Amino acid sequence: MREKYREDIEFLISQIEQNHINPYYYTKKEVINDFINDFLKEERTNQQFKYFLSCLMGLFNFPHMAISFGSQSFPFKLKIINGEVYIINASEEYKEYVFYKIIAINNIPIADIISEVVPMVPHTTKGWLKTGLENILTCPYNILTIPIFSGVEPNEMIYTIEKDGVRKDLGLNIQQKYNKDALKSKPYDFELRDGILIINYRNCKNDEEYPFDKP
Repeated sequence: MREKYREDIEFLISQIEQNHINPYYYTKKEVINDFINDFLKEERTNQQFKYFLSCLMGLFNFPHMAISFGSQSFPFKLKIINGEVYIINASEEYKEYVFYKIIAINNIPIADIISEVVPMVPHTTKGWLKTGLENILTCPYNILTIPIFSGVEPNEMIYTIEKDGVRKDLGLNIQQKYNKDALKSKPYDFELRDGILIINYRNCKNDEEYPFDKP
C-alpha cells in the first residue's frame, strides 16, 4: 500500500502545483516534502492516510484546499465560545439540545479531539480555525480519521452534552441522512424600496438564531 499511497500523493501534489498560482506561499516546498517522506517511511492504514491528507492540506494552509471524506454531517451547528464547544442551532428534532455544551464524543474528551483536529484545518486567522473546527466536529467521517479513533469504526457517535449541571448522551447514527433544512439560512435578505434594491446583511451579534451572548 505504501507505493499506492506514494502514487496518490504525487498525483495530488502535481494537481495542486498545476492549478494553484502559488501553493507554497505559506509553507515551503521542502517542509511539505519532509512531511510526505516522514509519512511514507512506514506502512500505514487507510485511516492514517486520510488523516495525513487532511493534515497535508492543513500544512499548505489555504482554507479552500481542505479535504472532506463524506458529505454526512449531524443536524446541528456548533460554536466555540471561550474554548468551550456549544450547540447553537439544531433541526427541529434536536432543538431541545440547543445551548448544551459538548463534553466528549464517544467518551473521549472534546479537548483531546480538538487537539488532533487542529492540524487538519487550513487557516490564516483564529476565526478560520474556529470555523473549521466547528464544521469538522459535526462530520463523523472526518472525526473518525484522527489518531485517537485509530482502529475504531462505530455505527454511532455519542455526544456527551451538559447544560445547567445536567449531563446527557446524544447518540447519532453515522449512516443516517438527517434533515438539516432548518439549519440553512441566508447571510442576507433584500427588499425593493422606491425602485432601489436594498440588501440587508444579517447582524450575527443581534441574530435571534445565533445569540452569541448565550450561554
